[in-house]
Amino acid sequence: MLLFTKVIVNPAFPSTRKTLTLAMMIKSIFSFCLLLPALVLGQNTPGTLLWEVSKPGSSHTSYLFGTFHEVNPTFFSTLPMAVRKLEQSTRLYVERTTEPTDGTTMPSQLTYWSRDQWETILNPAHEKVFAAFVTKAEDPMYYTLPPLLLTSTLARLYIQNFCDTLNRESVELMDQYIEKMGRRLDKQVLSLDKSHVEILKEGVKSQDSVQNANYVVAVVDLMDKMLNDDASDCEVVHEYINFQVDYRLDSPIDFTNDPYQLRNRNNAWMVTLNEAFQSTSCFVAVGFGHLRYKEGLIQQLRELGYTVKPLPVR
Repeated sequence: MLLFTKVIVNPAFPSTRKTLTLAMMIKSIFSFCLLLPALVLGQNTPGTLLWEVSKPGSSHTSYLFGTFHEVNPTFFSTLPMAVRKLEQSTRLYVERTTEPTDGTTMPSQLTYWSRDQWETILNPAHEKVFAAFVTKAEDPMYYTLPPLLLTSTLARLYIQNFCDTLNRESVELMDQYIEKMGRRLDKQVLSLDKSHVEILKEGVKSQDSVQNANYVVAVVDLMDKMLNDDASDCEVVHEYINFQVDYRLDSPIDFTNDPYQLRNRNNAWMVTLNEAFQSTSCFVAVGFGHLRYKEGLIQQLRELGYTVKPLPVR
């Protein structure tokens, strides 16, 4: 079952990680934490990925859809209500389009690591797993990625090759699939963000030795699971495709370690979206981590006077 591929530096995980196993790591990346009190459980687990956004006095209705970047992109086509709302909208916003139209340039070069750097922080057992993985993959490029970036890259490989393989024909991201659908429907497609590579480049700079050590453990755990065809850590994917996302709308994000800059990115997006929602009907397709918590798009829109309510996707 193991499908190694060449390293592709295009990670898109919208949050942070301080844990060791893949399930725990992805839950942190998408900000999954503790269970909620019973009184707020209903609003935080509405059983959907789609939200309607409206405001008194405005004739425009918009929609938020929480993507999971690595899940089989055609999953979106199995959600007729979400597809219909995209069709009804005038404008599509994604985190970053694949066809920049704003004159921006490619992101600056990442700071790469070396094998010597990895070997200084790997203990003998970890070094053995790392070397076995590189040998199996026949790709020494894995030694060139710093811990945060390598964690994201390996998590993507694991999700796509072990957790969500049913009817998968490509490694295209769900966001790219939705963008292409929007273009076929002649929607105006716009970016909310800088490139994910640039975001991770900035995040890598913020990591200290303790945080890097945590990522090293996650890297080795992911490599070991793929070497042993172990698909046991796919809970977060199953929760997503079964619409069991816990939005934790009454809880703050833990910003003690935020290499993916969730808070700053959400705040910047809100300036754009608040203006756009008042002038046209928009469909916003972004990683579902950006919809969650008090600092997420849902709660920020509500604070601005919008009504944001869940809609069934099927």
